[in-house]
Amino acid sequence: MNQVSLDTSFLISFADPDRPNHAVAVDYFRHCLAQQIPMWLSTVAAGEFEVGQPISDLPLQNFRVQPYNLPHAIKAAALFRALRETLRPPLRIAARSSSMT
Repeated sequence: MNQVSLDTSFLISFADPDRPNHAVAVDYFRHCLAQQIPMWLSTVAAGEFEVGQPISDLPLQNFRVQPYNLPHAIKAAALFRALRETLRPPLRIAARSSSMT
């Protein structure tokens, strides 16, 4: 193995000890470090991760960030979160019609 590209699923499993594949992700990460295998992080995966958790929670110094601007990915995630909140329809309780009584 010459190099690896990390996806969002890996990042989530690596960061969350409660995920079923957490131990596997940690072992994979340690193996790559020990074997000096470059771990590439796409900023798209970084942005997807950032939606649920800050990307800064990860050991970024161990990853090579693929070109695209990491601050742009973080901003895109923040905008997505804000947009998602505004687009969620409010809970509406239907008025009871007279035919239902």
